[in-house]
Amino acid sequence: MRAAILSLALLVTTSACAHQTQRERHGELEVVTLRIAYNNAHALQIGEQTLLIDTGTAAEADELDRRLRDAGVDPSSLAAIVLTHGHADHAGGAQWFRDRYGVPIIAGAGDLELLAGGHNDELCPTDRQGRKRLAVHQAATYAPVTVDHAIREPTDLSALVGVAATVVPLPGHTAGSLVLVVDELAFVGDLLRGSIVGSSAERHFYMCDLADNDADIATLLGDLAPRATTFYVGHFGPLSRDALRARWP
Repeated sequence: MRAAILSLALLVTTSACAHQTQRERHGELEVVTLRIAYNNAHALQIGEQTLLIDTGTAAEADELDRRLRDAGVDPSSLAAIVLTHGHADHAGGAQWFRDRYGVPIIAGAGDLELLAGGHNDELCPTDRQGRKRLAVHQAATYAPVTVDHAIREPTDLSALVGVAATVVPLPGHTAGSLVLVVDELAFVGDLLRGSIVGSSAERHFYMCDLADNDADIATLLGDLAPRATTFYVGHFGPLSRDALRARWP
């Protein structure tokens, strides 16, 4: 019986982490979330334009390209790539897409050093999963990224790439972390994460200043994205406002 329970738990966890494509429509907006292992990339269609939010690891770029095409998204037509932050599991494939298709890259100014060096900053585990994978994730590298638009203040992307969405710096997980907000949606990178199984909001696997993280999430739910009802994260999710409020009341 114990072996059967363990096997079932492994199956559930593996299913939650497997490659998935999820498509959701929010009024005139459509979000295609492409999960490769633990990492999410989000193709956000706004009218005739599509943004790619994060790109997974360098090793995942070929597969992400194929998965985008399978979902009906032509990578060569992307208006821009928005990097929520400069860690290898979010920015690793960015230069691959820029080199192949000429897609401009938008990133936080605070992460320019990370992106130019193709490496992670210090990672601080918050749980057993983070401690278990720390050595691998800390050592991860990727091709240096050429940033076309460095974001230093809240910025309407209409003027930059012709897309009606706003990117806002929210330093914390990294010095250059960004949040993208459009209508009732917020794309928050690793500000927090979804649960491996279920739909609860959780602390990210790595966060160095927990009090600051709590304050950033309060800002997100308050002045930064007061209308947002759905939060797209870098790992698992998406999450409802109620899920965030349950974890951060």
